[in-house]
Amino acid sequence: MNPLSLIPSEYLGIAKIVAVLALVAALIGGYFAWHHNIFEQGVTQEKDRRDKIDAENTIKAQATLAAANEKVRVTQASLTDTLAQIDVKNKELENAKSQVAALRADVRSGAVRMSIPIATGSCRAAGSPDSAAAASGTGTETRAELLPTTADDLIELVTDADSEVRRTNECIDRYGAVKAASDALQAAP
Repeated sequence: MNPLSLIPSEYLGIAKIVAVLALVAALIGGYFAWHHNIFEQGVTQEKDRRDKIDAENTIKAQATLAAANEKVRVTQASLTDTLAQIDVKNKELENAKSQVAALRADVRSGAVRMSIPIATGSCRAAGSPDSAAAASGTGTETRAELLPTTADDLIELVTDADSEVRRTNECIDRYGAVKAASDALQAAP
């Protein structure tokens, strides 16, 4: 017995249409499922490709960062060494200041006397026995003793000048260290 013979003929046309529609729906569903699968494969492949690129970029960035960190460490070590040298110079300056302070105290108290050379015969009367020796170029050097306040003023003047030279040299040293560090960092690959 034929199963179609049980269906009345007026419904047979509708059954064929429904069967065709079901087949078309199955084909369309299959196409969309296949298309979705292909799309998902493409998305997965693109994600894998991007992940690989990201991993390569991360490795490059880490290598660049490590190189930059090493340059910074070397530069910091150089600056630390330079600052240590400057600290040594500052200690020398403090030592010099204490020596000058002791000298000034000794000059003020009269324990140390300061004198300067003077032209021979400039302080002698003409015809004195010393003026004849001075004219012949023999004898000891003629000196004039400075007053303690004048000697102290002279020491202060020399100390101020020395201090300015030391500060200028320290500034130059610091600038040179910072410039060298900056140049080293700018030379980074």
